[in-house]
Amino acid sequence: MARLIRVSRHTLIILSPRSFDRRFVIFEGQLTRTLDPKQDAGRLIPLIIEKTKMPDVLQHTAAIDLTLIGEAAAWRRLRHAIQVSGDKQPGHAQLGADLLLWRAVGRYGYGARNFDSEYHGSLMIWNPNVVPLEFDAITLETTNADISPLKQVDAAHAVQILFRGQSNMIRYSYRGTADFEPVEFDHAQELKTVAIPGQQGISFRNIPLGPLRFSVPAQMAVPVGIYVSLGDLRVSETCWALLPPLARLPVDDGRPGIKVEMFPDRSMSSPSGVLDTDLVRSALGTAARFSSDSLLVSVQPQIMTVISRSNGEYRHLFTNWYFQFASDARSCLFDITSDDPSWVAEDHELKEKPQIWLSELSLSRCVIDGPFAYILALQAGCSVGEHSMISLKPAAIDGVWRPVWMLQVLFNKLPVAVTADTCELMILSDTAWRKPADRVIWNA
Repeated sequence: MARLIRVSRHTLIILSPRSFDRRFVIFEGQLTRTLDPKQDAGRLIPLIIEKTKMPDVLQHTAAIDLTLIGEAAAWRRLRHAIQVSGDKQPGHAQLGADLLLWRAVGRYGYGARNFDSEYHGSLMIWNPNVVPLEFDAITLETTNADISPLKQVDAAHAVQILFRGQSNMIRYSYRGTADFEPVEFDHAQELKTVAIPGQQGISFRNIPLGPLRFSVPAQMAVPVGIYVSLGDLRVSETCWALLPPLARLPVDDGRPGIKVEMFPDRSMSSPSGVLDTDLVRSALGTAARFSSDSLLVSVQPQIMTVISRSNGEYRHLFTNWYFQFASDARSCLFDITSDDPSWVAEDHELKEKPQIWLSELSLSRCVIDGPFAYILALQAGCSVGEHSMISLKPAAIDGVWRPVWMLQVLFNKLPVAVTADTCELMILSDTAWRKPADRVIWNA
C-alpha cells in the first residue's frame, strides 16, 4: 500500500462513520501528507459521503463534501481535483478583479452583528487566461492584522458568495475562512458552476458585503484579497486592494461608488518585513552584535521591476528588501536582508553620521507595509512615473519624528509619503511634510 501511495498522483480517501473501523484510513492520510505536506500538488483528496468528524490528520485539507453540495457537484469537483496537478494546480490560474464600493446604512442581515453601516458593492471578475475559468464561489478575505484597537472584534474576516441556480448565497466568517457561519442549503438545488471564457469577464452587482473588517481614517488601512474557488479548492490567484474607510464611502442611494483597483499576486511586491516583530528584533539584534552603536536609517528594496501597461500607465514591483544601518564606530553603512536577518550582507563607507534614525519603538507603531502604502497612494489618485522607488525613513511631521514610507509618486505634482503609523497621505511642500489641502479619504 505504501508503494502504491508513493507512485500515485492522488490518494482519494472516502470518509463516513464506518471509515474509522479501518485502521488503514489514517495511515493512508498520514503517508500522503508526508509526501505532500503543504498540499502543493493536491495529492490528498478526502471525499465525505456521509456526515462524520474529520480525522485530525485531515483537518487542514480541503475536502469534497457530497452531503453538502450534492452528488453531481461533488463528482464535478472531484474530476477537477484529479485533472489539476503540477503546474496546473489550484491557485495558479490568473485572475483580474475590480471593486466598486458604497456604504450601506442599516443592518442588512446576512450575519451582520453590531454595525449600522456595511460595505456594499459591485464586483467585476475577468479571466486573463486562454482557457475558461470555472468556479462556484468568490471569497473576499481581509488579512489577519491585529485590529483590536479598532474594536472590530465582531467584524467578519471574510465574505463568500456562493452561486446556487439563478441566484447566489452569501455567508460570513468571523474567525477565519475555514470557519464560515452555517448556511442552510437546498439539497435539491445544487451549486451552479460559473464559467468565464478566456479573455472575458463577468459582473456581479449589488452585493451586500456586510460587516467586513473596515478601514478607519488615520488609524488602519485593511487589505482585502479576492479569489475564486471550485468547492473548497482554490482555482485562482488572489487579487489585492485596500478597503477604503467605510465612513468615507458614499451612501448607496444612487450616488457613484468608489472604484478600487486590485492587484493580482503576480503584480504584488513582497513584504518588507517591517510588520514582522520577530524579524525586526532579529535584524536589530544582528546589527547590535555587528556594532553596538548601529542605527537603523532605512528599509528599502534592492530590486524594482517596472510594469508598463497598454494604457501608458506604470506599476512597480519591489522585492529583496533590506534594513540599512549606520555605525559611526566602524565608519560604515551595512545591510541586513529580510530574507536572512541573522547575517550582515555587505557594508559601505559611511560619509556622514545620521542625525535621525528608526527606533524599535517607531517600528512597533507601523501598521502598514510598503507594498500597501504604494497601493494606498495609487487609490488616493497619485500619478506614477516609470521610475518609482520606495523606502521607510524617519520624517518630521508637525514637529514629531515618525516612520513614513517615502514614495516616488506625485500628488498635485508634489512628492508623496504615507505615514507608516497612521496610514495617512502626506506631501512635501516648502521643505515640510504636511497633509494636502485637497480631501484625501485616508486622512483625518
